[in-house]
Amino acid sequence: MDPLELNQVLAFKPTLRVERMDAGVVFLIGERERFVVSGACAAEVAALVDGRRTVDEILRAAAGRCSEPEALYTLSRLAAHGYLVPATPELPSESAAFWHGVGLDGKAAAEALSRTPVSVLAVGEAALAGWMTEALEQAGVRIDGEAAVQVVVVDDPLRPELASINRRALREGARWFLIEPAGVQPLLGPAFEPGAGPCWDCLAFWLRQNRPVEELVRRRRGHEGHIAPPRAATEASVRTACGLGASAIARALARQDTSSPHALSARVLALDLATFQLTAHAVVRRPQCPACGDPARMAAVGERPIELHPIEKAHFEDGGYRRQNPRRTYERYQHLVSPITGAVTHLVPMPGRDTELRAVYASGYLVCPREGVPITNVFDKVCAGKGRSADQARVSALCEALERYSGVYQGDEARVRGSKDELGAAALALGDLLNFSEAQYRERARLNARAADRRQWVPEPLDAGTRIDWTPAWSLSKRERRYVPLAYCYAEAPAESGAAFCGPCSNGVAAGTCLEEAVLQALLELVERDAAAVWWYNRLARPAIALDGFGDPYFEALQADYARLGWAVWVLDLTHDLGIPTCVALAHEAREDRFTLGFGCHLDPRLAVQRSLTELNQLFHPGGARRAPWDLERLQGRAHLFPSPDLPRVAAERLPRLGGADLRADIEQCLGRLDGAGLELVAVDKTRPDIGLPVVQVIVPGLRHFWPRFGPGRLYRVPCALGWLPRPLEEGELNPVPLFV
Repeated sequence: MDPLELNQVLAFKPTLRVERMDAGVVFLIGERERFVVSGACAAEVAALVDGRRTVDEILRAAAGRCSEPEALYTLSRLAAHGYLVPATPELPSESAAFWHGVGLDGKAAAEALSRTPVSVLAVGEAALAGWMTEALEQAGVRIDGEAAVQVVVVDDPLRPELASINRRALREGARWFLIEPAGVQPLLGPAFEPGAGPCWDCLAFWLRQNRPVEELVRRRRGHEGHIAPPRAATEASVRTACGLGASAIARALARQDTSSPHALSARVLALDLATFQLTAHAVVRRPQCPACGDPARMAAVGERPIELHPIEKAHFEDGGYRRQNPRRTYERYQHLVSPITGAVTHLVPMPGRDTELRAVYASGYLVCPREGVPITNVFDKVCAGKGRSADQARVSALCEALERYSGVYQGDEARVRGSKDELGAAALALGDLLNFSEAQYRERARLNARAADRRQWVPEPLDAGTRIDWTPAWSLSKRERRYVPLAYCYAEAPAESGAAFCGPCSNGVAAGTCLEEAVLQALLELVERDAAAVWWYNRLARPAIALDGFGDPYFEALQADYARLGWAVWVLDLTHDLGIPTCVALAHEAREDRFTLGFGCHLDPRLAVQRSLTELNQLFHPGGARRAPWDLERLQGRAHLFPSPDLPRVAAERLPRLGGADLRADIEQCLGRLDGAGLELVAVDKTRPDIGLPVVQVIVPGLRHFWPRFGPGRLYRVPCALGWLPRPLEEGELNPVPLFV
């Protein structure tokens, strides 16, 4: 409040009731606040504030009981604390109390509402307009059928008629509000303010993302009409939602600082009438929105060369080398979690698996299939995250869901149509990515017929002259353009893009708070999976890592926790020719002969071990019925699952320890090792402009997935080069049991 003037009329804030108890105490009582004013002079001055006297009159009235400086000081302190405000006798006391209670000046709010009338339009059910108009008038909003600011009341926020309203508002720079008052969960908002937030097309995108079944039906009908559930409402429920919506709109219009956000700014309020909870859901503006943004933004992301920068490694613990700690990352991206408007539908501790020591979170996202009509639930996609701490597990699950979401085809990705022959050496050979053998291609019909998981399917072989869609990539090894089959990088790619020749591969896809962080994490995953494949399919005997040598109390506590449940835990060293620390943690429950496992890879061997143990936690389900993440009955021999009795334990100090001064230096060190093995590192930038979280797919042609891909190359060559096998195995000698984790 500004300095007091003698002719100023003061009153206690309308939300406060004044109760004088005795000569020296006054209580100020509000609905959500209470204060005490003590001291004889303070009590006398407080009693004289009645909303009619000026400051000068209060000072003169108090003259016989306290000095003028003391009385003026008391008034100034009461005003500074916000207890006193300029009197507004022209406003009804209840209205003034309401506006002050929600943080606005009552007089200014009333003036703002009188200056900004609104018009009301019903789209769908006409009766809604009358109830909404009545609620707005009761909230103090002036109604004018010709007003530029519009309140649109709908029975479904995806009604196609709203597209034309949105286009006109964008063209004219008009402001409008959307209210859906019907249903068991009415939706209030958002406010559409051109140039300052999302438009209706942005909202429609997010709503459809979270209504995949309705969207599938809509697409099958040629995008005509809208698909909505049966109307659920009573007059009382609709009027309740209209009243809340009107109050939110009135507050938005009454603000003095129009630059600050309000309740309906870029978000929807959902009123759940089943639980009587009101929740807020962010509506993210899409920079690539075809209505209010640039629809070429995503293609531009994919086409630009990838430049790495020296990013400091500020976080060295849980989750590996990161630019910032996991809590800050969560705070930055948590707004993307919503079952109504989010890219991620949920983010919760995983039931039955998450404990204080074994932190595991679950997340998910939704997908609308582009091809065919599914007969099972293929819409819900489940993700998980692990960590040494709950913060890391939570952000791990969040980023995995955003990473997978970013890899779902939307139609605006960068792509080029052509054949391998036409694109030449810039196009990566699909055989070097998939690594299927000739025998697997010959037997594809039989193998596919018995495959329970579509990821196990062997696709059609791609002829170099066949035209398909490719997405641009960038070789970080050669600093030049590359092309990768679109269907290899994006799930739900159209059949005509070349989906018959390969499916989407999530191996080497990672998210990070910067591009460098994502590239490093993705590259480490590729190395991890390659080492896992070499170990698993060759059934190699590997030594145990001496966990006690790290001096890490978490490792000891985790082993004790598993032992308490009847499980033994050990970690095998899988580090191979690339020399980057890689390991597998295994756990075995002898009574029922159950197994689980987890892989880890990192430049720091302690973090490699830690990541294998936290992934073990993620896959460990003590109450589950599954005996192992593989077909235990078909597995011929299991010696490779246990520490080799013929090899000494590997001491912590004997494991390689790598890493540079920053994230780029770490990547460059890995690049040097790949180059020494004759391997090229290629990256596809899959960062969605509306998500903002960098997502990269790193591809190293020739490195193996731990899925059963038996083509020639490293799977056979590396064990012999390292002296782990005397000769390369024949394809028929490889472990026939697939590993799908």
